[in-house]
Amino acid sequence: MKKVAFIAAAFVAFTCTSALAADMALKAPPVPTSTSWAGCYVGVEGGGDWGQTHSVAAAGPNTGAEHQPPLDINGGLAGGTVGCNYQTGSWVYGAEGDFSWADPRGSSITPPPFNTAVTIIDKEQWLGTVRGRIGYAWSNWLVYATGGAAWAQLNLQETDFAFSETEDRVLWGGTVGAGVEWMFAPRWSAKAEYLYVGFQPKQYFGVTCCTLENRHLDNNIFRVGVNYHFSAWAGR
Repeated sequence: MKKVAFIAAAFVAFTCTSALAADMALKAPPVPTSTSWAGCYVGVEGGGDWGQTHSVAAAGPNTGAEHQPPLDINGGLAGGTVGCNYQTGSWVYGAEGDFSWADPRGSSITPPPFNTAVTIIDKEQWLGTVRGRIGYAWSNWLVYATGGAAWAQLNLQETDFAFSETEDRVLWGGTVGAGVEWMFAPRWSAKAEYLYVGFQPKQYFGVTCCTLENRHLDNNIFRVGVNYHFSAWAGR
């Protein structure tokens, strides 16, 4: 009798447990099988900017020749990002724009054989890009390549013993780069990326103290950022 009672009790317990598990499974919300990167997002970003300015004479007997030695500039930048993605399978396609306040700068006293009386200060004041992205996603990771157009404002100041002149110009150019992004929580991702930016020459000065010159800028940018994704399924 004890053996029969034990078997009956075990059967009742198994039946009740199975019914409870089935009921919980019916009530549980569906869980996507993988992270989706589709949808739009906004974010913040910041990092470092290393570059070099080059000067070429735009008038006079030395037109086309180097007017001043290249000048190294470096500093930080910080700003915001907005973008949208479309995903098909593991491939992610998108567009992204960003704007950053920048502080890379450099200065020098012109060495011989140039004019040693001239002090040069170059300062990049802001930077913006509009780029396409293509990436490959697995699990909650995305690696991508990116490229597009870029703009920056460069301030140039030249001073000698008698004069001082400063001008701002907006430079435009192209950018290419790559990065990696990690969906670390529902709707939230962190990224790290590198961009190379090359700007077209822009004409500066030509009155009083300074020789008319074309100034152009090359940038190497490394930055990190955090994005918030509006898609209800992002990162879940």
